[in-house]
Amino acid sequence: MSSAAAPASPTLPGWLALETLTPFEAYAQAMGTVMLVIALLQWLCSTYSDARALRIFAWVYLLTGLGWLTAHPRAHGGADDVPLLPALVAVALLGMNVWGLYEFLGLARRRAWVLVVGTLAVGAGLALWLQQLPDSAHAVYGVMAGAFGYCAWLALRAARHEDNVGHLYVAAAFATYPLLYGLYRALPQAMARFEMGYYAAVPAVIVGMMVLAVSLIRARRRSEIELQRRISAEESLRQLNATLEQRVAGRTRELADLVAGLQSFNRNVSHDLRDPLAGISGLARLGADALGRDDSAGAGRYLQLIDRQSEQLTGMVQDLLRLSRVSEAPLHREHHALDRCVDKALAQQRLVAPAAAALQRLRLERRPLPSCAVDGDLMRVLFVNLIGNALKFTAAHAGGSCIRVEPRATTRGAAVCVQDDGLGCRTPARPNCSDPSRGCMASACRAAASA
Repeated sequence: MSSAAAPASPTLPGWLALETLTPFEAYAQAMGTVMLVIALLQWLCSTYSDARALRIFAWVYLLTGLGWLTAHPRAHGGADDVPLLPALVAVALLGMNVWGLYEFLGLARRRAWVLVVGTLAVGAGLALWLQQLPDSAHAVYGVMAGAFGYCAWLALRAARHEDNVGHLYVAAAFATYPLLYGLYRALPQAMARFEMGYYAAVPAVIVGMMVLAVSLIRARRRSEIELQRRISAEESLRQLNATLEQRVAGRTRELADLVAGLQSFNRNVSHDLRDPLAGISGLARLGADALGRDDSAGAGRYLQLIDRQSEQLTGMVQDLLRLSRVSEAPLHREHHALDRCVDKALAQQRLVAPAAAALQRLRLERRPLPSCAVDGDLMRVLFVNLIGNALKFTAAHAGGSCIRVEPRATTRGAAVCVQDDGLGCRTPARPNCSDPSRGCMASACRAAASA
């Protein structure tokens, strides 16, 4: 009776069968895997910081990791057995490593030709060396130490010019291999039996991790700077918007005040020029009637009155123009007796027939007014308006109405009050009822009457 043969158990590839790996092979597998992981991390981080430099380093570590997985030093025989092709590949990877550092430090454009010429020269020199001494790996180790030392010098010089960007840490990482190679050369022959090629992977891993860490630190700092810049820009924009709103509100108030001032000036002109022009028109008619009666003397008197009233009207127009610019033009202050300003205002009112008739019907009570440093012309216009409004709004009652002009003491100094017995108006409308030019006259009262 024949028995069936048991099926053969599947076998793992040699690089996965851990029980069959030598310590050197296991070390090479671990280092190759670490370098592939570093390459992947550098490629992922290149989207955030130092894109060109990190991608160059990622290619370097990808190829180096694959080399450790497939062609570590023991795969070529003894520790000092160095075939020409792997040595030239190592020189090319060192050139790419220096290129990545150039990009990392911002030196790529200025030193590209140095990198190309240097890599070709080192590769040619190493090829000649290995043709003469094919069983010596010291030349490869020396080239690696020189390349890493050059990179450490570049990073250290950059750290002296640009502080707080991590260049000093990169310089320290690159300096680990030259220090290791110096220790290897300084050891006695009896102690130099370890495989230097395997120890070279440790500084390479340190450099890859340090470049990755410094790139992330630089990305974080750039993000902080950008965040601070955006916060400052938003704050500036917020302040600008607030200032702009205040400016718009201020310009709107100024425009409203300007429109109100123009309206007040128009009312003031129509109010103050209506009666003088009516008086001139009446005198002109009387002069024409006198000429019709061949009364040349009477016509001459009327013409003199017309001429005098025209001169006063011209002065009134000039005063109104000055009054419209009272907030802009400087005041001509002189020491004036306010009683003389009231006398001039009354004389001007007597030239207008309705005002002259009202002055004859009403009783005018005056008390002595003080002398003040004021603009005399503007004070006369002010009293013309105040007394004219009092005459217009005061009715002649049976008992007789009265207009009072008197001084009053206030906390801010002397004040002049023009008061009448008119019908008055409602309390909310009092500021406007007897002031046809309230905006312009308010400015005149403040500017011309301040002593």
